[in-house]
Amino acid sequence: MRWWLAPGAPAEAARRTIRAALAAQARGDSPNLKSGSRKQLFALTLGAGASPDYLLKANEYPFGSGFLRLFRRSKSRRELRTAALVAARGLPAPLPLAAGERRRFGRLTACYLLVPVLEDVTDLRRLWFEASPSPAQRRTLATTLGAFSRRVHDGGLFQDDFAPNNILVTAGRSPSFLLIDFERARLPGRVSRPMQRWMLAKLSRHMDDATAPERMRFIKAYVEGDRREARRWWRELTAFAPRLALRDHRRMRRNCVTDGRNFTRLRRNGTRGFARRNVDLARLGAASTPEETPGTPGRPRILADGTCWRIVYGPLRPQEGREIWARANTLWAWGRLGPRPIALLWRQGTATLFMERNAAGPLPREAEGRGGAAGALGVLLHRLAAVSVVMDSLDPAAIVIEPVGRWPLRAILLTPHAVKFQGRGMPGRDVKTLTDRLLSAWKGASFSSSA
Repeated sequence: MRWWLAPGAPAEAARRTIRAALAAQARGDSPNLKSGSRKQLFALTLGAGASPDYLLKANEYPFGSGFLRLFRRSKSRRELRTAALVAARGLPAPLPLAAGERRRFGRLTACYLLVPVLEDVTDLRRLWFEASPSPAQRRTLATTLGAFSRRVHDGGLFQDDFAPNNILVTAGRSPSFLLIDFERARLPGRVSRPMQRWMLAKLSRHMDDATAPERMRFIKAYVEGDRREARRWWRELTAFAPRLALRDHRRMRRNCVTDGRNFTRLRRNGTRGFARRNVDLARLGAASTPEETPGTPGRPRILADGTCWRIVYGPLRPQEGREIWARANTLWAWGRLGPRPIALLWRQGTATLFMERNAAGPLPREAEGRGGAAGALGVLLHRLAAVSVVMDSLDPAAIVIEPVGRWPLRAILLTPHAVKFQGRGMPGRDVKTLTDRLLSAWKGASFSSSA
């Protein structure tokens, strides 16, 4: 194995740390935090403290891929080099300590990146979604993040995976940001407007529960207060969102039906289908047994079973089932527009989609009359229409209203077949017509239909 050190790293101290990290990994002191078969991540405690102080990222290369890198840098070496170049441009980017490569007769078999754990920082995703910042703190974060994003682009960095989990936030009253994870980053010199749009659209997709005022604060800070330019960016990002959603859906159609890091194929005891990895299928229990009165592909039967929603479609062709499974996962990834999918299973000719059910919801029928519930339904329809085309036949019973995250009332869609990702959104008049129809039927429909 050969190692490359970050600029300025003391060689002897780095050598001792590298040896200690490899020894800790070999002893199994830390479990692998990644679920993939080729990527591994270990949180190691090498110092005197009780908390991990280093992360060791490992990538393994299959035979053919290793040969393709005979004369090329590994992913770890490339990431170390990119981080050093980013820091040299004055952007806030903590450097890994070292990158290592293991080769056999020139063929790359594995690479490693050893990264110090920083104190008093958290990633933006955890801070925004789990730490429950106050409205004032969210406004400050939105403004500061917009100015930081402009600084990143002016610095010539294109980060294909510009996501909140790759941005660290320092502790304190005035937040500042640090960039990490440069595996999919490059330095083109000048970040063109399409590149900017791509990064901002992907960040917007991940910050799915940000309100419209918070998003506008971000954009205004990004354009340094230029109101006309802010409105232009708002229109561009709104128009680009359906195209990004279609791209994500196409990728999801490939990934969610094959064995991989997040999904697996199932075929056991007369049951076949697809499921998320690390899901306890035993929790589904009898839910995989066909119902006496299953639904139809266009109008499935919606049932609540403990912590699961069961959407019983009845007979489905394999292609139809794969498409529904992919749409369900895309809706979840795009701002939790639907519940988290667990599995799509066929048993005795009946196809059933399983999704997580919120223990705190849905709202009981007597609570559905709250004024906010109708507003939550309108918000869902507009969010769906912004990235997809919603079927006119959407059934009000396919929408459930429940507490989600920081929202006391949030509407989510239980039937993914009711939307199509086509690279365009819905015209405003069509959204209004659909909203009016569902709201008029709302009082007579139970959003907890079969619960």
